[in-house]
Amino acid sequence: MSLGLKQAGYTIKIVTYSIFESWIRSYGFDFAVIEGSTNSRAIAR
Repeated sequence: MSLGLKQAGYTIKIVTYSIFESWIRSYGFDFAVIEGSTNSRAIAR
């Protein structure tokens, strides 16, 4: 969906964990990091 929106002229920013930054930026999307770790979210459940 994000690729389609980008092709339609929208600016896309993906907000997730830093381990995904290079992958997301490789598609040309803006990126913002969620603080914390994926492990801390799993423990909180």
